[in-house]
Amino acid sequence: MIGVGLMTDHVTVSGRVMADGGNRSLIPAVPDAMQGSVRTDCAVALIGSRLPPAGMHVSVDGQLSGRDLTVSGWNEESTTPAFWGPMLHLQGVDPDISHAVLRSVPADWDLISTGESKTSGGGRVAFIHLVRATPEVTSWLAGQVPDSVHVYPFIRERGMDSVLIAGSAAAPPHHPT
Repeated sequence: MIGVGLMTDHVTVSGRVMADGGNRSLIPAVPDAMQGSVRTDCAVALIGSRLPPAGMHVSVDGQLSGRDLTVSGWNEESTTPAFWGPMLHLQGVDPDISHAVLRSVPADWDLISTGESKTSGGGRVAFIHLVRATPEVTSWLAGQVPDSVHVYPFIRERGMDSVLIAGSAAAPPHHPT
């Protein structure tokens, strides 16, 4: 299981702001049709005087200690993350490859959701939405076929891309054995 915050980390967390009384927390964003399956067990409590409003999709920078994020800044994000719909601007890969990618995801990863998106050329791109990006995740991604998978971490180290793509600069190229 990928921990939320076991020590103090400088991170960026992307999701939807929820209000509970006078408190606000950040949860992984999911399409409105899936609101009943929201992962609230990995919610991050927002601490500070300048917090984003409830209901917004945001990226929040700050210091994470356990499940508490002391906010240093935030930005509004699109309300429709790319993996919620067709990825028309990508070539993608053969469906057999994207299926194999999803089958190869380690069972101990703390997943939020997985799936595939179609591309305009008929290809597929696997997506993995997980609680936290770790060195294990980036190492696994480096071994995948380029453009076969996008990884969307809820929590990532500050400065890390919000989408990790097999074959991109964030992941070393795939070299078949």
